[in-house]
Order: sequence, then structure tokens, then C-alpha cells
Amino acid sequence: YLYVVDNEDLKVFDITQTNQPTLVNEQQVGFGIETLFRHRDHLFIGSESGMFIYDISNKSNPEFVSDYQHLESCDPVVANDSLAFVTLRSGRQCRFRNEINVLDVLDISDIDNPQLVYSYSLNNPHGLGLMGSTLFVCDGEFGLSIFDVSNSSNISLVNTIPNINVHDVIVINNRILLIGPENLYQYDVFNPLAPSLLSTLDILNF
Repeated sequence: YLYVVDNEDLKVFDITQTNQPTLVNEQQVGFGIETLFRHRDHLFIGSESGMFIYDISNKSNPEFVSDYQHLESCDPVVANDSLAFVTLRSGRQCRFRNEINVLDVLDISDIDNPQLVYSYSLNNPHGLGLMGSTLFVCDGEFGLSIFDVSNSSNISLVNTIPNINVHDVIVINNRILLIGPENLYQYDVFNPLAPSLLSTLDILNF
């Protein structure tokens, strides 16, 4: 199954026949839906107004579990077994203009009742990615922030990569791909707390 979100809805496609995807389920989630992250049997959906959690034990029929509401803002989300991480940012790409730029850490050990643990102030956080106990947060023109999240009650900023403008990150095995308005960066993260630059691609002149 393939899970897709648009501005308001969650759609489920049966992709057993890869050349003929079939829409098998569609349900409204909210408004301003931006991101979708799957962890085990749950979907974490980020929107301009909050995070929504859906159970996909029944793969073709996601069921709403709970949500976490916050100030209306841009909102990517990732999660592990015990925590969800949500970035809230200001900026003209967002529907709302709240001047808030934080990383919210949520306790999801009780999946039915997400609770805010604390907020970590950043400059202009965008997309984020998890690799084990390491959290990568793209901080726009301020670079990449790297957090150790092994202690769920006290995550810590352990490194930053300045002088790059990045908006999103994809974790692939021992690499991360960082994309910004001008460049695509590839880093080796065999040591995830100290990434090593492998390549840079100028996408403006590609």
C-alpha cells in the first residue's frame, strides 16, 4: 500500500499491480496537511495546525488514534517508538505568520495521548530525519542541527553544520541527502554525530 496526503486528505493506494495503482481508501484529516511519516503501524501526519496519528494495523483502512494541536505554523514530523519530533517555523511559505521557530519533542509512549515534553528554540527549522538515536534538523540558511535523542527526557544538540542552506533531509542507510534552494548535498553519516561531506550538486545550474 502507498499512503499519500494532499492539503486535506489521506489517500490509500493498492500498488500490488505497480503499473495500475488503485485508490482503495480516502478520508479527510484536516487542513493544511504538509507531511507524512510512517513508523511501524502508525502514520504521523503533520499539518499547519497540529500532528495527527493514524493506526494502520489494517493497512488499507487507517484509523484515527489521536492528535496534538499547536500554534498554526509549518509543521514537518518524524517519530520513533517513544518520541515524536515536530518543527514549527515562521516564514512566507506558511499559511500563517506566527513568529515561532522551535523543535517540539512529544512523548508518544501513550499513543492515545501525546504530550509535549519540551520545546527547543531554533532559527528557522524545516524538514527533519531520524537515524537511530540521531535527529537531523534542517535549519534553513542556518545549516543543519544534529541532536542526540538517546535520552528521551533530555535531547541534546551535539553538532551543527553551518554555511549551508537546507530545507529537507532524507536518511538512506549510512548517508543523508540534504536539499536546499541552490544545492543538493550528500553526507556520509557512518558517524551520525559528525557527518562527512561526500558531494555537492548545484541544482540551479544543473
